[in-house]
Amino acid sequence: QPGERGEAFHPPLFHTFAALILGVVKMFSQNLEVQVFSIRLLSVIVSMFTLYFVYKIASLLFQDKTFVLGVVTFASFLPTFINWNTSVTNASLAHLFSTIIIYLLLIILSRGENNKILMLLGIITAASLLTRISTFSTILTIPLAFLIRYYSNIKKMIKPMTIIALIVLVLSGWYLIRNFILYGDFL
Repeated sequence: QPGERGEAFHPPLFHTFAALILGVVKMFSQNLEVQVFSIRLLSVIVSMFTLYFVYKIASLLFQDKTFVLGVVTFASFLPTFINWNTSVTNASLAHLFSTIIIYLLLIILSRGENNKILMLLGIITAASLLTRISTFSTILTIPLAFLIRYYSNIKKMIKPMTIIALIVLVLSGWYLIRNFILYGDFL
């Protein structure tokens, strides 16, 4: 309806991965159940990587390995996590990218940054923008983390933020411009 906003379009990255997997599966099976299962399996595999990064984050924050495993167990049994990650949805990939962004930011806050981490953060940020719009809230934590890191000398955050922003613009800028041309909105 005119004036209503909703999910009229989705960023393409998850759907591109799903289409590639579906194309491969279709070469071996025309069974619809097998095809749907293969795409659901993509979400499950992605969720396993998400739990791996939850483990890495908890390991950075806590020394007690039992507690770290408890954090991962808690995350893995959250009903919402189970629901999203067994469905065919771009949310599972968005959760993975958001978790990786948080992990990289914690590394930057605890150990400092280098060009490799900044480039990886830029690539993951661009991929998250190409996966789901709701990752934008996680992306906004990037400048906040650099503000915390360089609160005594804000000018030092210009270089790392510029590197990240340029990578994001190069890799996902085309999609943002396309959205603005088609819908009058970057997101």
